[in-house]
Amino acid sequence: MKRFILFLLLTNSLFSENNSSNLFITNEEYAEMLYFEPRGISCAICHGVNGRKSYSYDYVYRSYSGKRYRKKIFVKPIYKLSLQRFLDAFSKNQRFMPKYRLSKREIYLIQQYLQKVNK
Repeated sequence: MKRFILFLLLTNSLFSENNSSNLFITNEEYAEMLYFEPRGISCAICHGVNGRKSYSYDYVYRSYSGKRYRKKIFVKPIYKLSLQRFLDAFSKNQRFMPKYRLSKREIYLIQQYLQKVNK
């Protein structure tokens, strides 16, 4: 709860036009926080600490009629994605990726963070 309150306080002042030296945290620190502790499940759980994780797993679910279905889910590395592909991934109505409700600016910061970490 404390982190959530801190997060709310920071989002109001983080992207103001003020000098970056007046910020409580830098954009890089904010991006890292969003990657590891977004509004929901951490990105690192599925995509790895640096966005390089790649694997597949079987997902079993039931339909409305009660039938069981098995679907193979592929998790791909995200560290090389362009900004447009990154934005598209968040905007698509996906069944398995959490809906984080991030702004375009926050998505941009996460993408830049992954680029920087993987240089």
